[in-house]
Amino acid sequence: MANWWGDKEVKEFKKNILYFILSQHYTITLHRNPDKPADIVFGNPLGSARKILSYQNTKRVFYAGENEVPNFNLFDYAIGFDELDFRDRYLRMPLYYAYLHYEAELVNDTTAPYKLKPNSLYALKKPTHHFKENHPHLCAVVNDESDPLKRGFASFVASNPNAPIRNAFYDALNSIEPVTGGGSVKNTLGYNVKNKSEFLSQYKFNLCFENTQGYGYVTEKIIDAYFSHTIPIYWGSPSVAKDFNPKSFVNVCDFKDFDEAIDYVRYLHTHPNAYLDMLYENPLNEIDGKAYFYQDLSFKKILDFFKTILENDTIYHKPSISFMWECDLHEPLVSIDDLRADYERLLQNASPLLELSQNTTFKIYRKAYQKSLPLLRTIRRWVKKLGL
Repeated sequence: MANWWGDKEVKEFKKNILYFILSQHYTITLHRNPDKPADIVFGNPLGSARKILSYQNTKRVFYAGENEVPNFNLFDYAIGFDELDFRDRYLRMPLYYAYLHYEAELVNDTTAPYKLKPNSLYALKKPTHHFKENHPHLCAVVNDESDPLKRGFASFVASNPNAPIRNAFYDALNSIEPVTGGGSVKNTLGYNVKNKSEFLSQYKFNLCFENTQGYGYVTEKIIDAYFSHTIPIYWGSPSVAKDFNPKSFVNVCDFKDFDEAIDYVRYLHTHPNAYLDMLYENPLNEIDGKAYFYQDLSFKKILDFFKTILENDTIYHKPSISFMWECDLHEPLVSIDDLRADYERLLQNASPLLELSQNTTFKIYRKAYQKSLPLLRTIRRWVKKLGL
């Protein structure tokens, strides 16, 4: 691994769905030494991302957790959000799919209201016995032991304040009906909730906006709402209806403005039958009466992707000497602060970008761009030239 999330990168990677899937078929040895042989090396565009440049003769695999498009001059293969078609070098696996792994492990419990299939790999592990103790409200509402209509109005949990669209919608919705904030942003409780699922289950709706917007960029936020048996109020990927059944959530992108979206939320809130119809819709879209993940995403498909990588000896990435930015390997290629999108300026000054294509992710490097529009245009040309 060149770099991963968290302070203890090896430990964090072992918790990831990729490790879970690969370990079913391969013996995995993890290390972070570019001088040691490796079949593949994982990297992401944040943190100490330049470390990936040290791995010259190893197949590099990009894995995105943020709204970032892979650069195939730097990486041989990529796993990301965008709906790209790059033959066997790219796999679309949104972050929400990885979070299903954590929730599947969580419900491998004798007291959980959700049941794993008997042939599930997760069911092979010894189950726990404390889900209900830790999630009493969630268990009650899923098991029809409490009335889902007799819950609080809406919940909100966020830790990143640099999301102007999300913040603005919260303020607009909160002015109509109180929205309970359990995170560090817009907190109304006086403390941050530790058990998000249990907290969300106590409300009829969950405001689950993405930090930024990009086609295909769907994170764990909407999954958290479904898992908590509450209706997601979602904003983010304009193509989210491909991933999830549009009848099962409120898609703010479908409405002309916030007022129209809020009117619809209020309608659901005050019309029990309409609310319950949406609540009990299958989150996944159906084909011939069966629910499927978009693009047939499955463990087998992910495993086949890595099988191709391991069996192909070709190195596609360019030599690192060709990249003008190679310097300190501990400096990030992109900082988290740089990824914060100021959408008010985006809509005002960069509206042509919004119409380019479904395969375009819009990244506004806030600190650099806020000074002048000419600089914004210069950066656009630079990004396009480098293929970022």
